[in-house]
Amino acid sequence: MRQIINNKQFDEERSLYNLKNANVADCIFAGEADGESVLKEARDVDLKRCSFSLRYPLWHVRKFSMEDVTMDELARAAIWYSSDAVIKNSNRLQDKFT
Repeated sequence: MRQIINNKQFDEERSLYNLKNANVADCIFAGEADGESVLKEARDVDLKRCSFSLRYPLWHVRKFSMEDVTMDELARAAIWYSSDAVIKNSNRLQDKFT
């Protein structure tokens, strides 16, 4: 059975570390705790309408999809060592000073 995570905000270090078999929708990955690697080593995860403003959000992630997702300039090294991805209608917001 798939885990469903909707309308949440996460800012802690590795808050969804090793998440498996999940749908994550309408979530915000940002905040005061300024954590890193929120979805590190996740597997079989579908992200929809999420916003990322933390470092290293998708490291070592396997079999994931992103749709209508945004990542700002704080989401450095956003998708490293990850594979088997489908990305639709998503973008990386550029720093306004570059």
